[in-house]
Amino acid sequence: MVGAQVVHKKYGKGKVLEAGVSHIMVRFAGSEIPKKFVYPDAFKKFLLFEDPVLEKKAMADIEQREKQIKEEEEKKLIEFKMFEEERKRKQLEQLKKKRKAARARKEKELRELEKKEKLRLESEQESG
Repeated sequence: MVGAQVVHKKYGKGKVLEAGVSHIMVRFAGSEIPKKFVYPDAFKKFLLFEDPVLEKKAMADIEQREKQIKEEEEKKLIEFKMFEEERKRKQLEQLKKKRKAARARKEKELRELEKKEKLRLESEQESG
């Protein structure tokens, strides 16, 4: 890829000076300062290899990258759904515990009221 000729929509023809895994450096005609581009993303909109074999490889790399991004997004979505399900399950569990505790309090209050009423009736019968 180094030394390959490219064409940019704005800067015109240039030559690849460096090529890394995720970036390439290109020096364009009439410019002393090379420009850095994200590889392969720049070939989606801005750059074009003059060599059809390299252009085809760049397009294949773009497809592979898009597939990888899509897979990562799907994985994140699955993880988020699992997290949400767990959060909702815990929330429902807490709600059930609160309801159970509230029912237990009500039952206790009712038993205490019944006990007081029974004692009141017994004291009325004893005095009456």
